[in-house]
Amino acid sequence: MRSKRPVYILSAICAVIVAIMLTLFQHHEKVNRYIARENESYCVWTDYEYSTYEDTNTPMGIVQEYRWTIKEAPARNSCLAFYLVHQYAEIYIDDELLFRLFSNEENLFSHTIGSDWARANLSASDINREIRILIYPIYETSINRTLTIYYGSLNSVIADVVDSNLYTIILGIISIIIGIAFILFVLINIKNYEMDRSIAALGFFSIFTGSWKIFDSELMPLLFENSTLLFSAIANISITLMLLAFIIFIRNQFSKKVYLFWNCICIIGLVFCIIICALQLLGIADLRQTLTACHIMIVIDILFILITLIWEAIHHRLTPKLKMTSLCFILCSLGAVVDLFLYYASGASGNMMLCLFAFLLYVILMGYIAVKDALVLIQRGKEAKRYQHLAIHDQMTGLYNRVFWAEYIQEHKHDEKDCFIIMLDVNNLKQCNDNLGHDIGDKLLIHSANLINETFLSNGVPFRMGGDEFCVILNVTSENVCKSLLKHFITSVERFNKEHPNDYPVEIAYGYARYNSKIDFDFGDTLRRADKNMYLKKLEMKQS
Repeated sequence: MRSKRPVYILSAICAVIVAIMLTLFQHHEKVNRYIARENESYCVWTDYEYSTYEDTNTPMGIVQEYRWTIKEAPARNSCLAFYLVHQYAEIYIDDELLFRLFSNEENLFSHTIGSDWARANLSASDINREIRILIYPIYETSINRTLTIYYGSLNSVIADVVDSNLYTIILGIISIIIGIAFILFVLINIKNYEMDRSIAALGFFSIFTGSWKIFDSELMPLLFENSTLLFSAIANISITLMLLAFIIFIRNQFSKKVYLFWNCICIIGLVFCIIICALQLLGIADLRQTLTACHIMIVIDILFILITLIWEAIHHRLTPKLKMTSLCFILCSLGAVVDLFLYYASGASGNMMLCLFAFLLYVILMGYIAVKDALVLIQRGKEAKRYQHLAIHDQMTGLYNRVFWAEYIQEHKHDEKDCFIIMLDVNNLKQCNDNLGHDIGDKLLIHSANLINETFLSNGVPFRMGGDEFCVILNVTSENVCKSLLKHFITSVERFNKEHPNDYPVEIAYGYARYNSKIDFDFGDTLRRADKNMYLKKLEMKQS
């Protein structure tokens, strides 16, 4: 079964890749489809007059105006819709205000609305009336952004936006699911100290990556109209946390000699995240204004990781895991650099499909390798624990053996007020072995051990000292309690013999002694006194 596990995992990876490829190729189908009358449709409106003018009361001191006259009666359920990225907007029909989108100065994100959709419904009575759209850029990067104005059915616009963002949403959801699976794997095996807990950091990295792309898409503010600020904050914070989680994971792929540098960069990343959140909450600078600093931090981390990879390749042998890390990291870095270039060159972020796909492929492969290594370590840990268990336990009865007795009395200090030693000896074991065989004798020892364990385990530690001898270190404060437990033990033995008449009868002699520092040099003296009392009891039982 263990040899088939990699086949199952690779098959699942291939299934995911095939599903993504089928989705990506859906527009390349060779089908000629004709529909005479579509129920609802839309168009991208381009027949407008565009102008700009200065206004000192606006965030950037300028207003962008789009103006045209409605010459045909709008179709049923028609509207205007356009996507805003850090821009305020107003829509007028003649002098009537149809729509306004500004940030509320009382909220924590007063400097920006993030990314949102502006929309206004139109009717047949609006024919020959003038539409005016006023755009107020909030940041300099928003000034040169081209506005795409959709005119027609809002449902068709939503369907088109869903279709254009489908790849990103699917990859984001898959990334989040994989991240949750990694974290659950760590939580399920949290008690296994041999497991690589950095898998959880890889899981968080995957979740933050998926969250960033989902909440940064055009689809979310279109579907959830009143949560745009929250989505924008989640997207921006996810970028920073994604980078921090990635650094925490990747540091474990390198030799321990560079751990100090990784710890420094992790601390710097955490402090940076706290600072930008504090600036937002204090109203000094919102998340969008610190985006350039985030980009600089990303570039610094990329350069740092590249330098560390080169240093590791020169001074240490690159492991297969580190080679895979290097390849995927280079692909992801190229995608990130291209996206940053597009952002600062055109003022718009690219889709980063190459980068996101490389991220997802990296997470799947690294997660597979990390989980496989963790399972090997867990199995080794289980085997080590099993060997350790066998080393200190009697294989037949399951009680602690004489080896553990020596360790126990050295590691545990007992007070003479609450420590008794009980020695027990199974009678007639040699007679049972000689007459009925060693199998029956072994069964007699197991029954005896079970009775001893059931009676004394809650108040002490039972041991099998060897052969037919057992010992119990009893932690009770009163000799009366010790006698009461022994009486209960005798009753249990008698009940067992009555309930199992076909088994060889259990008969156990016992003797106890209380630890006394005045007469006992160590526990060995107490044990010998208890052993002496046990033999006296054994002689008494034979005579009777």
